[in-house]
Amino acid sequence: MRRFILMEPIEEDDKVKAELCKILTAEHIKEYIKAGIWPGTIMFRMDVAQEFEENFSGPSHLSANINRPSTSSENDS
Repeated sequence: MRRFILMEPIEEDDKVKAELCKILTAEHIKEYIKAGIWPGTIMFRMDVAQEFEENFSGPSHLSANINRPSTSSENDS
């Protein structure tokens, strides 16, 4: 599965050549396609966008952060 990011060039640095601006979600890509600004050289089928959205929407695909103790909002009184 392909993933896309937006990068902007950094000209004043000799080692770092670009800055990460945004990680594109399936919704971003759909909007870029609708607006006609998605590059024609990148073929992105809508079924691939749907698959991406199903697999990676919401926090369910993320692992729990074991570096932080779990908290409960019930104890916040």
